[in-house]
Order: sequence, then C-alpha cells, then structure tokens
Amino acid sequence: MLTLVIRICFVILSTTVALAYGRNYYLETDFPVWLAGVIGFAIAVTLIAMEQAFRRRFARAVVTVIVGLFVGLLLSKLILGVLDAAIQNPAIRDNIDIPIVLITTYLAIITILHHADRFRIIIPFVEFRSQAPEEGKVVCDLSALTDSRLAFLAQAGLFGHRLLVHERTIHACQQLSTSSNDTDQQRGQRALATLADLRGLGEPMLELESIDLPQADSDGAVALELARLEGARLCCSDRDILARAKAERIPVVDLSLLAEVLTAGVQPGDSLRVRIERAGEQQGQGVGFHRDGSMVVVSQAEEAIGEEVMLVVKRLHHTAQGRIIFGDRQETASFQRRRSTAE
Repeated sequence: MLTLVIRICFVILSTTVALAYGRNYYLETDFPVWLAGVIGFAIAVTLIAMEQAFRRRFARAVVTVIVGLFVGLLLSKLILGVLDAAIQNPAIRDNIDIPIVLITTYLAIITILHHADRFRIIIPFVEFRSQAPEEGKVVCDLSALTDSRLAFLAQAGLFGHRLLVHERTIHACQQLSTSSNDTDQQRGQRALATLADLRGLGEPMLELESIDLPQADSDGAVALELARLEGARLCCSDRDILARAKAERIPVVDLSLLAEVLTAGVQPGDSLRVRIERAGEQQGQGVGFHRDGSMVVVSQAEEAIGEEVMLVVKRLHHTAQGRIIFGDRQETASFQRRRSTAE
C-alpha cells in the first residue's frame, strides 16, 4: 500500500514540476503548456513500468546500467582522445564524437547486463544480495521435478514460500517428454505434471527464471548457478549434483532422503495398487510407477496396460537412478476369470 502511495505521489509531482517548467519555457512559444505536463506524466509512468518489469532485480538492473554508462563514457573519452590525435580533419572529428559515444555506451551497458555475474568480483555491488542463503527460496532442478513426491512435500510447507525453476530446466523437461526413449519420455511427462501441480498450489509460489547463465553448460549446472546467484537452497535428488553443491557450499535439500524419511517404506510382502503404463522387458510383465516415482515391475500384468492392478511386493532393487519394486499380481476375481478364459 505504501509503495502505491509513493508511486501516485511521484506521478503527481512529476506532472506538476513539468507544468511549472512548461510555463517558464513554453509561455513565449507556440507550444501548449499542458504538453509539458503530459511529458512529465509519461516519464513518470515509464519509470514505474520499468520498475515493475525488473521488480525482482530492480536495484541490480539500475546499478548495472549506471556502471555500464560510466564505463561507456570512459571508453568513449579514451577513443575520442586517440581519434583527435589521429584525425587531422576537424570536420570529421566534430561529426564522429556523438555516434562513438552512443555506440560505445550502448555496447558497454549491454555487455555488463548480460555478463554481470562474471564481473561480480570486480563489481561486487551489482548483485545487491546478502551472502547468507535465504530460507524462503528453493531452486528445483530437473531431477527434483521428475519426482512426483515434490508437489506433496511442497504442499506440506517444507520448501518456504518461493520455488524457482529456470526456463532452461523447463525446456529440458519438454525435450524429455517428446523423446523417443520411453523412460525419458515418462520422466519428462512426470516433470511437466509436477510443474502443473506446483502452479496449482499457489503457496509456495512457483516462479520461472530467465536470467542468462552463459557459464552453465548442463541442466545441473543451471540449477547450481541459479541457487548461487539467488542465495537459495537447491532441491535435488541427483547424487552427483548434490555432491557438487555441497563441495561449493550451496545449501541443499536432498529430496530422495527427505521423502524416504517421511514416506512409509515399501517392504516385501506389502500390497500395492499401481497403474500399468507399458509392457516390461520380459514376457508377461507390466511396468508402472509408485507414487514416490519408483518403477514397479509386475508379473502377469502385460494385458492390464492402462488399468490399475493389485500386487504383492516380492523384492526391492536399488540402482543409481532410484529404486525398482518387483511384485506378483494378486489374483483378484476378475483376473482369475480372465486367466481361466484364456486357458
């Protein structure tokens, strides 16, 4: 509310000051005085719109532009000094100074805007952030989004009030969902479904980041760099990325460990219900996925693709990618009738 009042006062003051100047400078000309007020109003509204467009990094953007302007003007002065000594024709010298200042200043501002993160040691104040991680912000990487437990844990309030996902991570999810490999395609579809669930929660708020990260050459590096820049925690289930984050002193949320602690474990002999999504590698097997993202391989379930079946857990197999549950299909009345008919 206070911000709104300040903005309204700024617009009124800008319009009033512009009208005052207009009375002094336009009174003896053909220009209407109210035109100065319109110009002042337009400038104020433009500045407020720019603040809204860069509201999450407004201080960083303003300071970066000021630094770029200073560097551009300094380089322009150096270049013009060299040209003054090299060019003897005063007509040429007088006509190239403004274009050189404009071009040099523009290139300096754009370069620093796109690569401010590389210059943060030279210009440490362009980030305007605390060195301590903010507990309310969590960056989710690709491995976290492919885990269907993420939305449930977020709904339980374990991740603060802001979840950050980079646009490159979403693009990777979309690429996986259209992959020719069935496993990658299912991972991508689960990730997109998780994103949809997170958007529907409302709290924590899901925010998409589009900041340029030229040094990040992989999906994991994108999440690491974003967490470092935002001073946020990294939510991940990939062991390699977690190890790298800990080595770089980035706070992490180990999604697999957290979900394993909070979720009741599946043990041999337990009964589960799972939806069969495709045929398995061996004859008669059907493959589905548990709610925690684990792959479930069910014997005698190949003909039940698209249906939910009951199974008894036979054994568990742990791999680098996660856990695989093997089970035997329970012989329900409908299944017994179907099998007796086939025999």
